[in-house]
Amino acid sequence: MSLIFSRFVFVSWILLQVGGVKIINDSRIQILFIHNWVALQVLLSNSSFSVDNLVYRGKIAGEPDELPTPRICKKLISEWFENLSQLKNGGKCGKPEECLDALDQLDAFARFPAPGSPNIYDGSFRKCNELNDRGRHRRKYCYLIQTDEKMNCREEYHSVLFHPNRTAFGICGPEDCHGKDYASIFGGMKQKPFHFMMDRPVCAVFCTVREIPKRNMFYVFTSFMILLVSIVFFSSLYDYIRDTRYRLSSDTEKVFGQRAILSFSLWSNIEFLFQENRHGYIKCLDCLRSITFTWIVGQNVVGHLAFYDKELRATPSKISLSSSALSSLIPIYTYIFISGLTVSYAFIRANPSPKIIKRPITWLVFYFHRWIRYTLRHLFAVIPKYFRLTSALMVFIGFFDAYGKYIQGPYDALTGYSMVTQTDQCTYWKDIIHVSNFVAVDEMCYLPAWHLAFTLVAPLFLIAFYYSAKMGITLAVIASLAGSGFTIYFFLNNNILHSAFTGDHVFDDKLVELILSKPWNQMAPYMIGMIVGYFLAEKAGSRRIIHPVASAIIWVVVSILAVSALIQLQRAMANVFSRAVWCICLAWIIVSTEMKWAGPIGHFMEHPFWRPFGKLSYCAFIVHHMAVYFLFNMEEQAPRYVSFWHEYFHYTVPIVIYSYFVAFFLSLIVEIPMIRLNKMLLDKFIPASKIEDKEDISKSEKENEEDSDDSLKEGLKEESSSEKSEKNQKSKRKPVDERSLEDQGENEIMDPFEAYLTTPNEEPFYAFNKKYATILAEFQDQFDILSCDMVDFFENSKQKEEEFVRKMNLCKTLKKAISKHNPDWLFNIVPTGSSVTGLATANSDLDVAIHIPHAALIVEERCKGRKVDAEEKKIMWRDYALVLLVIHFLQCGTFPPVLPNLQFLYRDKNFIAMSEKDFPTRLDFGAPLPFPLPKIQKNEAPIARLFLEFLNYYSEFNFDSFYISIKHGKTKIREQSASETVQNENRKQVYIEDPFDSHNPGRTVRSLKNIQKIMRETMYKFDPVKFERENPHKEKSDYQFPTLSSILKMEALSATVTVETEEEGVPGTSTSSG
Repeated sequence: MSLIFSRFVFVSWILLQVGGVKIINDSRIQILFIHNWVALQVLLSNSSFSVDNLVYRGKIAGEPDELPTPRICKKLISEWFENLSQLKNGGKCGKPEECLDALDQLDAFARFPAPGSPNIYDGSFRKCNELNDRGRHRRKYCYLIQTDEKMNCREEYHSVLFHPNRTAFGICGPEDCHGKDYASIFGGMKQKPFHFMMDRPVCAVFCTVREIPKRNMFYVFTSFMILLVSIVFFSSLYDYIRDTRYRLSSDTEKVFGQRAILSFSLWSNIEFLFQENRHGYIKCLDCLRSITFTWIVGQNVVGHLAFYDKELRATPSKISLSSSALSSLIPIYTYIFISGLTVSYAFIRANPSPKIIKRPITWLVFYFHRWIRYTLRHLFAVIPKYFRLTSALMVFIGFFDAYGKYIQGPYDALTGYSMVTQTDQCTYWKDIIHVSNFVAVDEMCYLPAWHLAFTLVAPLFLIAFYYSAKMGITLAVIASLAGSGFTIYFFLNNNILHSAFTGDHVFDDKLVELILSKPWNQMAPYMIGMIVGYFLAEKAGSRRIIHPVASAIIWVVVSILAVSALIQLQRAMANVFSRAVWCICLAWIIVSTEMKWAGPIGHFMEHPFWRPFGKLSYCAFIVHHMAVYFLFNMEEQAPRYVSFWHEYFHYTVPIVIYSYFVAFFLSLIVEIPMIRLNKMLLDKFIPASKIEDKEDISKSEKENEEDSDDSLKEGLKEESSSEKSEKNQKSKRKPVDERSLEDQGENEIMDPFEAYLTTPNEEPFYAFNKKYATILAEFQDQFDILSCDMVDFFENSKQKEEEFVRKMNLCKTLKKAISKHNPDWLFNIVPTGSSVTGLATANSDLDVAIHIPHAALIVEERCKGRKVDAEEKKIMWRDYALVLLVIHFLQCGTFPPVLPNLQFLYRDKNFIAMSEKDFPTRLDFGAPLPFPLPKIQKNEAPIARLFLEFLNYYSEFNFDSFYISIKHGKTKIREQSASETVQNENRKQVYIEDPFDSHNPGRTVRSLKNIQKIMRETMYKFDPVKFERENPHKEKSDYQFPTLSSILKMEALSATVTVETEEEGVPGTSTSSG
């Protein structure tokens, strides 16, 4: 029937055109009528377009801000009504373009409620904007807010549709008309102009395009941005030219002004952003931060959609896992937990001296550092984040205030200009000093800022943890219980509060103001995080074993507890218990991953993929609030919730990507330059000597105390708690400064490792004593005889004094011969190698180097560029690497230590020489020491025992996880080193850090397991029990203690070592040597 009617209408229209009745005289209007004639005809016939009914806004006495409707607005509205009236009455259109515009403008009006939103009547935002391309006057899309009673809803905060029985009706009109003009026009008519409009009072009209007056903040911040971008551009260009053309790194720049400018270089800051995490960094936190940030974005998206979609507002009777995930407070508590953990972890690992802790200025600086990055060096590891975080927040708040108002669109109009309302009603200084959590939500300049306002109490608990673990944990537990008690109290006294976000902004704002933003509510997760951080700092590097089955069971329990904490949407007690359970789950996840108990889950969470996202998560968190507004206003209609997955992929994922994109530049331009400027200012105005002479040692005194691999624990029984506590007390030593060494009395005996500035690798030493104590006692005489044989062998094999003199005379003769033929040459003959180090044998050759100062620098730089010296290091590693192994063992592998850490013990003398290009030739090895070595207990072990300890130490050494650092006098964890050299050498089986240029003399070892196996076989020759097991048919009396000649003939001393002489990964020549 409808088809017959449509055909009848079409035929009638053709007859009218043929008959000469000129109702419509434009082909485009005809085409429009062909497609929409029935709808438009019904629409026009049931509408009233009387110009006389129009009511315009007039000037109100006593209100200077109220202006009358502009004349151009009156003219355009009147013309539009007249054109519609002519079309309705079948009259002739004098100007076809105007009639077409009038129809298109009417067609952009709303007709029916949007799907799923009965209170929103959406028109066509896109069609209204297309009218602006025709060259006539411009239009804008607006929402007309209607209610049951006449009132003004214009000043309400971002939720004009929250009140019941309010509707938003989409209209399209001239851009020259203000929203108040439309409210007067459509609200003042006695008869509604269109039948589809509800006959209800109009309380406000909000438009997608509005005039924003430029305030002083706009010009100030724009000038600041121009200056900042200019500095970044020229700094990046300058750094790029220095690096690519002259091979000059910004990190090695000495001039203060140039270092300051280069701090803003994108060329260097990008490398800084993506470099390996520093030593002691908890890698799994990057994954947790990234996931939590995505979770919070999803929550905020649903919260914004709930401003006008009441179906999204959660109730306890309609709870599900997905709705709970989008309304829970869990991600907020996750951020707070991580913050507490990182603060205590960094502080305990930094190990500042008591002198620094007791200074009041230290803790004043702690707070001041939030916006001025200036603090003492020993707190540098604790609070660098506060200023960089606040500086990024300050810059983005300025950006938000200056340009946020220009984000306009359907969502902005539908929420009542919430961006303008938010920035106009706030007090900036409260956000800047992080006390915005004590004000109402409406007065916060930038809503995410309240998440940063809970760290004011941190120093009190840090001091407690520093002096006593029991005191710190006790205070943290008391604070957690007190915070939970306050939370329960406020819930009981405010019946309207829910324990999660419901989507109802009235309740949610109160929840934030009274509960979430207050320090006492955040105390429990923050304190639990501090306890976990303290535990991780104390157990850093430890590899305690837990059975995989037990670990899997704990993971299952933790998963169940996490889901149960997530789906609880009750009031006070549920809030308190759910966050406690969630924090326990987080603690297990982080501890198990850091202690290597998490298996594939741990590998996933520590994957380098998460590194940049974790570093950018804070800046992304700052940005995302504005990103939600920006992307929501890009929609043609008001965004609405369809389903969980639609919300996630259509809104959350794009907002996360956009936030990280903007955060990348915010970090490069603001955050990282502040970090680099802080370090530069500290180096300039607070040198290390003003705080503590041994900064490098005090910062890392406790590093790797418990670092050892599981393989080192074979054959060991569990130590008693008293033994462990005694070892821990020994390891907590205070650093030594040079003045204490100079003033030391002649008879005073100091702690050996403290005096020699080395860190013992204790577990191999204890294991050796337990394993070989009986053997050492039983064969004491044999060990003494073997030691004497070793000494005799050395004396008979070493280079004689007269041979050394002949070699030195040869160097002098060679120099005279060359000078005779080339008297103008400036050069020197420098003897090197074992002949001058005291390690030469009777048959050692003489290594000499011709030192030409003028050409040395050029040749050196060319060799580096061509990697010529790299080949030498690959070939000449064997003797040098072996010497370094012996030095490290005598520093850290035996007790008392035999060799001190000379590089730090005589720090000034050594570092002055290292600054010279021709170091170490600048050092005079025969010069007297500035002060004598500290007096310590002497190591009186015979050489044979030291030899056996040496074999035991390196046969069980975990080269996969640790590397040897001679200049720091310790072993270090490979994965936690921020050194680029260490990261590049991670693929090598052995890494021994050269004490001068940090290259790896042991990089060419290709059969480490075989070498360690041979070492163990040599040790078995000293073990009669092993002899009996391997030779059951022999008697114990048949065992013969090894002699020096038998040791020298063992297969261990003819083991081959492969040396790769070509570039890495390229097959080449290899040599074998005994």
